[in-house]
Amino acid sequence: MTWHFQIARVEWTTSGEIVTALNLSGSVIEYAPQQPRLGLLQTAGARDGSVPVAHEARNVTESIRVQLDDPASAVTSYHNAAEAIRRALLWAEGFRLDRRVVVRFRDDNRHDTDEWYEADLYDARVALEQHGSVIRLSWERAPYWSGPEMLLKVKNNWTQYSGEVTPDEDGYADYAQVTNCDDDNPLHDNWIIVEAPDGTVETPAHIRINNNYDSNRLKAVRIGWSDRPQAFTLEAEDAAGAYIEPGDSYSNLAHAKATTFKWEIEHSNVRDYVGRFKVFANGWLADSTWRLWAGYALTKKQEARYPNGMNYAEGANGWTEIGELSLPPGPYLAPPRPTLVIWLEGSAEKWLDYLLFMPVQRWQHRYIWFSDGYNCVPGASIDDDGWRGTLGYDYGGINYASLSAYGEPIRLWPQANEQMLSFALTSDYDAAEALRSALVTVYARPRYDVLP
Repeated sequence: MTWHFQIARVEWTTSGEIVTALNLSGSVIEYAPQQPRLGLLQTAGARDGSVPVAHEARNVTESIRVQLDDPASAVTSYHNAAEAIRRALLWAEGFRLDRRVVVRFRDDNRHDTDEWYEADLYDARVALEQHGSVIRLSWERAPYWSGPEMLLKVKNNWTQYSGEVTPDEDGYADYAQVTNCDDDNPLHDNWIIVEAPDGTVETPAHIRINNNYDSNRLKAVRIGWSDRPQAFTLEAEDAAGAYIEPGDSYSNLAHAKATTFKWEIEHSNVRDYVGRFKVFANGWLADSTWRLWAGYALTKKQEARYPNGMNYAEGANGWTEIGELSLPPGPYLAPPRPTLVIWLEGSAEKWLDYLLFMPVQRWQHRYIWFSDGYNCVPGASIDDDGWRGTLGYDYGGINYASLSAYGEPIRLWPQANEQMLSFALTSDYDAAEALRSALVTVYARPRYDVLP
C-alpha cells in the first residue's frame, strides 16, 4: 500500500471547480484511518433493551506522519501546512458552499492517478519531528470520505420500451423519462429505479430534472424515496360505484366522478404497502373537503394525518395533498396480508383522475418549487445537488438561485437492491397534467466510513 496524501483547497470559479493541492513531497509512514463514532438516538420499545431510531456521525480525529523527501525544505513545508490548516478552519467557519479545504488520499495499488478520496478538514496541528525530516499532522475532519462523482444509471418501463435510449442487459440507462401518471401504458411511469452507488454509507443524491414537456413550464416537483419498488397508484375509474368518462389526457384514458371512492387492493410485488406514504389526489377537487381511511373489508383501521392539522384535507384542482398514512393499517402484518381497502370521502361530488401513494421512508420527501415565479421552461433543468448543498435553475447553461425546497436532499443507499424515486410534477398554473413529463438524471459521490 502506497498512500499519496494532500491537503487541498477546492474552489468554484467562473471556470469551474479548481483544486489547489499542497503536496508535502514525502512518504506516508504512519496512518491509521479511523471510523466515525456514531451518536445513536434510542428508544425503549416493544423489544428488549433500547432500540436505535436515528443516528448521526461525529467528526473524526486522527493523525498522520510523513517522511519528507527533502529535509532541507522541512521548515517551508511546515509553514505551508500551518497556513493550509488555518485556512481550513476559517473557511469552515464561513459556511461558504463554493470553497472548502480537504484532506485527500489515494493508493497507487488500487486507485487511478486522478482518483482521490477526500474529507473536509476543519482543524489540525502540525509538528516537525526527528530534526525536521518527519512532519506529524493531527486533525479533525468530516466523518466520511467522498469519492469522485459518478453517474448512477436508472431504469423504468420507459427505458426499456421507448426506443429513445439503449438500456443495458438489466434495463438501466443514463437517464429516464417520468410522467405524472403510472398507468397501463408502459411509457407512463412516475418512478425510477436507481442504481446503488458505491460506498459503505448513504450519500446525498445529485438529481437533474429536465422539463421536456412542450406545452408549458414546470413549477414544482415532489420526490419520494423507498428502499424497494412500490409503484402504488389507484385509478379513479377502478373505484367502486364511480361515474366514468373517457379522455385522452387522463391517466389510463379515463377519470371518474363520485363523492366516495373505494378501492380494494390485493397485496403484490408492486403494491407492497409497507411504510410511510404521502397521498396525493390528481383531479378537480376544489371547493370540497376530503378524508382518507385505510383498513380491511368493512373496517376502517387508520385515518390519514392531514397536512392542515384539521380532520380533513382541502380539495384543489391539480394536486391535492390528501394526507399521510403508515401502512399496513393497524398492527403490522407479515405477508400474506389481507386485501387492503382505501376509502376517499368528500363533501361534494368531484372529478378524480387517480391517487398517488408516494413512499417517504425514513422521512425522505423533497418538495422543490420556484419561489421567484420564473418556473422551468421546456428544455431547461432543475438541479438539486445534495452533496454540495446547492439548488438551482439551469437555464442556458447558467445556474439561477430561484428555487426553494422543503425537506432534506434525497439520500441514496449503497448496496441497495432496487431503491426507487417517485415524482409528482406541477405546471405553471398549478395544474398536474397526467401526461406531463420530465427527464431525470441522477449522480452521486460515493461515501465511505473508512478509506476504500
